[in-house]
Amino acid sequence: MCGICGVAFSDNNRMAESSTLQAMNESMIHRGPDGEGFYRSPGIGIAMRRLSIIDLSSGNQPVYNEKKTIAIVCNGEIYNFIELRAELEKKGHIFTTHSDTETVVHCYEEYGIECLRHLRGMFAFALWDSEERQLFCARDRMGIKPLFYTKGKDGHLYFASTIKSIITTGMVDRAIDPRALGDTFRYGFVLGNRTYFKGINSLLPGHYFVYRTGELTVQQYWDVPFMPDSAQRLFRSEREWCEALEEKFIETIRLHLRSDVPVCGWLSAGIDSSAIVKHMCDLSIKPVETFTVSFADARADETRRKKILSEYSGYNILNQRLHFSSDHFDLYPETIWHEERPDITAVHIVQMLLAKETAQRFKVVLTGEGADELFGGYPWYRIDKLARLFSRMPRWLKQCVLVGTIGPKVFPLESQAFYARRPITVESYADLISQHYPDCRDALWSENIAQELRTTDNMRQMPCDMDWLASLDPFERIQYIEIKTRLGNWITHGIDAMSMAHSLEVRVPFLDHELVQCAAHIPPTLKMKYLREKHILRSAMAAHLPHAITHRRKFGLRAPSSSWLSGTLPTFAEEMLSPEYCKQAEYFSPSMVHTLLQRHKRKEGDYTKLLLLVIGTHLWHSFFIVK
Repeated sequence: MCGICGVAFSDNNRMAESSTLQAMNESMIHRGPDGEGFYRSPGIGIAMRRLSIIDLSSGNQPVYNEKKTIAIVCNGEIYNFIELRAELEKKGHIFTTHSDTETVVHCYEEYGIECLRHLRGMFAFALWDSEERQLFCARDRMGIKPLFYTKGKDGHLYFASTIKSIITTGMVDRAIDPRALGDTFRYGFVLGNRTYFKGINSLLPGHYFVYRTGELTVQQYWDVPFMPDSAQRLFRSEREWCEALEEKFIETIRLHLRSDVPVCGWLSAGIDSSAIVKHMCDLSIKPVETFTVSFADARADETRRKKILSEYSGYNILNQRLHFSSDHFDLYPETIWHEERPDITAVHIVQMLLAKETAQRFKVVLTGEGADELFGGYPWYRIDKLARLFSRMPRWLKQCVLVGTIGPKVFPLESQAFYARRPITVESYADLISQHYPDCRDALWSENIAQELRTTDNMRQMPCDMDWLASLDPFERIQYIEIKTRLGNWITHGIDAMSMAHSLEVRVPFLDHELVQCAAHIPPTLKMKYLREKHILRSAMAAHLPHAITHRRKFGLRAPSSSWLSGTLPTFAEEMLSPEYCKQAEYFSPSMVHTLLQRHKRKEGDYTKLLLLVIGTHLWHSFFIVK
């Protein structure tokens, strides 16, 4: 686990400046405080910061092949490295370390770029092949680990685990991408390979790029294997699917526990983290240590009303509770610094607190992120299912039935209630998941941003064949879009940034690609049975967890940000919302920002996300744009 960075030149004879690599590396020392490594050769310069987790004594990077014609730096973990090593040694490869990273080098020697199909883990790596004179960089299938890149003003390629590492080179013009603002307003995150920085891209999950003699080629190597033809799924009963899921889940937990340092868990009252911690207990001789967050605001705290797994007998768990209070809003600027974009829910403040406290005693933690994407755990899956049931009703009848049944706050008429009439696209998905602000859809922007957004095509296309997408079950269409947008662009990005801010490695077993493939093949009717979300996971865990845990509804992690913004604001929030700062940064309308804040304080509407968008964007501006 570490941070990686580097520069590749179109001139194969050019040498990277040591000072450039050093500056890039030092900017992300928090990702790897245990050591550093550098490699310089004509045409290439790469560097890394190390967080020692596997092969503590000899696992320093870069790692080389036998002839030292291949060098690699890798951020992440290859969980099947022991099995891969055994296969490669049989083929004659000689290993000099016990690290998981070295298996990637020899796997590349053996299979070339196809080595990616043999790797099981979370990773972003940069591999230099001196014989082919090419840089090969790849990101794991689910986008758990980040990798950013850009063509600099000097025409060369710069890449890193963090954007601030690229900025230190001075080879990029620091400016916002207006479309990123528009995306964040519309979806809650930035779509595709864009970032908040104009000209700096994120390598998409399941993609790699090759840079050779100045030419950059980006390719996809993996996609979520949903099955248009559901006939073969019917050969298995629900019980058989439960057994298949449980077998793959236990195998995944076992692989994710591979570490030369102690591993702990994050535990909530929900089934996702409980399932992980339960199997950690089964696979561990010692008590499993876990961390749980509780909230001063009772509306955000499910643990007050519901027992967590450590409170039941029969589980060998040592749990530590962390208290989250209103004062922790002061951490919001720190989250923006590390995330390098706004968080319009402020939930990453909670994750940062968890990471900070966990890192005082551990380097590795397992968490339950990803289960909702795999099994349809979010409330909008139920909303969509109900909407499809009533989609052919006349408008007046839908208003009576849907609003009367679910409630206008959960199911606003201007979006979700009529969502099912349209084919699934990124736009209709946004209607399904987003909080809508029709009264300020355009009025929030400054004149400059509004003009740029008007001249930009904001309709987002799906990154797949639409005929194939249409052939999927409606439930799986939402799953696919969610995995291809929200998961990689917000969920994994945020948790990586918040954990690595405190040198903590977060492992996410539910996003192991083999478990993802297993879940993708399960019939949608078993993922949501009637309106019971995550039915198959609950059934598979029924014999292992208390009934109260397997049957309770999802209660998502949240921060009490609405109440924060209704009360006395901390100094940084007052400044970022002030008319003076709005005028200085030139992203938002000062009068509209003032109006939204007053409406929110008078409880005339909940404008939390918009106000956090303004605060977060202005903090980002103050950190990265103002020189």
